[in-house]
Formats: sequence, structure tokens, C-alpha cells
Amino acid sequence: MAVRDSAHRGACRIHYKDIGDYLTREEKLRIVRNFGSIAGIADWQAIVPDAHHDWLDQRDPAYQVFMPLGSKEAKSRKSSKPGVAIRSYSSGIKTNCDAWLYSFDRDQLAHRLHILIETYETARRRVEVGEVSAESATCRDALNRIKWYLDLRQRLFRGLSVSFQESCIRSVLYRPFVSQHLYYERILVQRVHQLPSMFPTPAAPNQVIGATGRGATTPFSTLITDFIPDLELVSKAQWFARWRYEVHDPHSLDAWAQTDNTDLDAVPGYRRVDNITDWQGKRKVVKRG
Repeated sequence: MAVRDSAHRGACRIHYKDIGDYLTREEKLRIVRNFGSIAGIADWQAIVPDAHHDWLDQRDPAYQVFMPLGSKEAKSRKSSKPGVAIRSYSSGIKTNCDAWLYSFDRDQLAHRLHILIETYETARRRVEVGEVSAESATCRDALNRIKWYLDLRQRLFRGLSVSFQESCIRSVLYRPFVSQHLYYERILVQRVHQLPSMFPTPAAPNQVIGATGRGATTPFSTLITDFIPDLELVSKAQWFARWRYEVHDPHSLDAWAQTDNTDLDAVPGYRRVDNITDWQGKRKVVKRG
């Protein structure tokens, strides 16, 4: 309730009455009825907004000196001393075509993808030989065979071909405690972000920690998994990996020089790199007499 007092000088005064947490609607209404009016409320709490204009749950200024978990500069390797805890991170998988690319049944998913890829390739070849225009080849008249979302149409316009590969079927954590099979193929999946460097093959072990991201539709939460994460596993999360993998000749003598794990020969063509940085900011030491 806002009250204007023409006799008051200076900044406004804000008063707050906390009636308790986790109350039902009926309990809240009963408390208001018992007050009867503003005059019936005692023990007001005066609120002084901080420099950030926070009224309640004011932020702790110590937060500003914490080391960031990650940054775009560190991820892009623009700094040799990134000043972050984890160098590389990524959003989750965004398919824009979940109904086609996800399934609990591996065989059903393979059958569905054979149909989708055959339809896509037929349309691509017809455009390539000039039989039809790209616009007419991607009209939405075969909804039971393919979904022409924007990115897939653009890839057909560019003449990109795709073929079914059994190895592209990967295990993904779709929602908390709900894993599914995904057809993990760059041409068909709308966005893979940095995930291929975290999970390059099914034989490449890793763990990622996700925290709710911008535009989330759920309250803040975190989750750790050793599966490829979906974008909405933790809503709009950024996923911070324990390891990242770089393409490397597995026959080189220093192929696994950056790890003490000798069981990684099952990941041919890649070298595992520690994704946790060892950089620490300069600390000022003050001696007191």
C-alpha cells in the first residue's frame, strides 16, 4: 500500500511485514482478516534497498569476488589465463524435432530415421537435378515422413547430403532420470554446440554439471550426469564438463600425455584434456606487525 504524505521530506520509507513461508491460500487470508486493517499490523520491518535496488533477499557483495565458473573468453581460448574454474562449457542438445530424433526404442528410432533420411535425400536429389525448386521440395505435405524445420530446410538448400549411420544413435538424458535414444547427427540436429568435444564417441567417458540458464521455465536447479544432456534436462542449462576431447593421432607417443588414465585407448583419434583450469588469480599478501 502506497501512502503519499505531503509533509514528508526525503526518500520514501518502505515497511514490510513477513507473515511466514509455505502458507496455504486459506492461511494467508485468515491472517489478513485477523489484522483487520493496516493499524492492526505490528512489528513492521523497515527496508533499505541496497546499491543494486534489492529490497528483499539482498545479494551478498562477497559474491562479486568469487571466481567465475566459466566465460566466453576462456571458452574461445582468447586468454592463456582465463580466470575461470572450467574452460569449456555448452548448452544441451536442441533438436527442434524431438518427435523424430528421440525414442525409448532403438529399433523404432532407426526405422523412423530411415524414412526421414530417405525423404530428405529424395528431395535433395530432385532439387540438385532441377526437377523441383527447393521451396516446393520442402513444402509440408509429407508430415508422416519428415519435419521440415527451418535449419533442415536451409541444409537442403545448401545441398548437404546425409546417410543413415547406426553409430549416430546415442544415449541421452532427456529429462531427470529419463534416458532416451537420440539420432545424434549434425545435419539433422539443430544445435549440438560444444557437446561433440565433450562426448565425441560412446566410448569417451565424461561427466558434466548443469545449472539452470537464461530463459529457464523452471526454478534454479543443478544436475550432474555422464550422459549427453538435452536442452531442457535442466531448463536452458549450461553444462560444464570434467574433460574435453581433442582430435589426436592415437598412435603418437604422447597421445595420452595429459592424462594418467591408461584405459582410454578405447577412444581412438582423441586425446582427453583436463577441462578444469589451474589458473589462480594474484593474491595480495599484507603483513601486519
